[in-house]
Amino acid sequence: MPSFDPISVVETAYRLDVTTDQWLLALAHHALPSLGRGLGVQAMIFGAQLNKTAPLGMANVGASPEVEGYLRSLNTTTPDAGMRFLYEKNMGRLISLSEMLSSEPCDDIRYDRVGGSELARAVVDHVALYVPAPPDRHLFVGALSFRKERTSAQDRQRWGRIGAHLGAGLRLREAGIRATTDAVLEVDGRCVHAEGDARAETTREAFSRHVRAIERARGPRRATPDEALDLWQGLVRGRWSLVDRWESDGRRYVVARHNPPPSVDPRRLSKREAQVVELAARGHANKYIGYALGLQESTVSTLVGRALRKLGMCRREELAWALSLAVTRELSWAGERLVVQVCEDLGQKWEGVGLSPGERAVALLAASGASNREIASLRGTSPRTIANQLHHVFQKLRIGSRAELSALVCRPPPHQPPPLDDTQAS
Repeated sequence: MPSFDPISVVETAYRLDVTTDQWLLALAHHALPSLGRGLGVQAMIFGAQLNKTAPLGMANVGASPEVEGYLRSLNTTTPDAGMRFLYEKNMGRLISLSEMLSSEPCDDIRYDRVGGSELARAVVDHVALYVPAPPDRHLFVGALSFRKERTSAQDRQRWGRIGAHLGAGLRLREAGIRATTDAVLEVDGRCVHAEGDARAETTREAFSRHVRAIERARGPRRATPDEALDLWQGLVRGRWSLVDRWESDGRRYVVARHNPPPSVDPRRLSKREAQVVELAARGHANKYIGYALGLQESTVSTLVGRALRKLGMCRREELAWALSLAVTRELSWAGERLVVQVCEDLGQKWEGVGLSPGERAVALLAASGASNREIASLRGTSPRTIANQLHHVFQKLRIGSRAELSALVCRPPPHQPPPLDDTQAS
């Protein structure tokens, strides 16, 4: 089997001149040397409603059609909670199923649900990268395995960076002609055309630096594939993706297409600060955030510090709480829309039941679906401490489960009647 070249996957991510099926096939082909575990590699795109639906596109490389059929069946037979567990908790990470289950058991994930075939009885694990491209698409690139798998730190870092490019490429494919071309550059970095905000001198200089770095990453003089991957950052100034464009005479240009990642918009934060805060709240380090957004690590540190001051916070771990206070989240699941609105005055909302600020933070994170271990990581404490805090929260709120907690977040504040609708008001 040929050696794995991460740049080949990144280049495929930005191929906009091929069909979705061709795109997935190329991704699976280039990922095979790294992810293959004897049952090939599969690449799939799903709609926002992951459960009970066939993939919108699927490629199977290095495995028999039986494996593809098995995966399609597994997708349609896995309960809603299982699909949500697989995708929502692991977006942007390379991880094996056994690693997921070691931190949080989930009885809804079982490979033997699909009939009684030998394949169903033999498969025990998978390794996969889950990539979000809100609002309508999710990407899976992974492989089944006959044994329990553990991902290495090197592979997790490598595929985490690749995932930033795959997400950007998938957003561009979804945007299609709506993605504007704001600049055109020669392959040596010279800017030959720019429009709108791209005309700023600092932006054109950033484009030139990124183009030259990409050309070095692709060239024969790169030291190692991982060093080449370091050169090719996810975005330029958090807003633009750089994509090849071939003219009819065979000449290649590089175009900058507007492709910012979706970001929350906490009150008082700039767009750039909001992008950085969202990634920081997920637990990503400054180095990864800089790579994904095409920013210097020092710039990310400055933006995080500025956001903390604006939000009146002292610690990075508090950022997840800030996001939840400021955002209305819409989650489509099983054909139903769940709208969870977390008001900025949530402290007043639960003031009458005696929750401390720490308990409110833990309660909100738990209501959003975070596990005890994830909450502990964000708040810099232990899972046992989080479990004890949740126990006190349940007692004070007189509830018995996380489901009741999530429902409570949607309700009007205690001791406050619900607002009148138009018919009641009249």
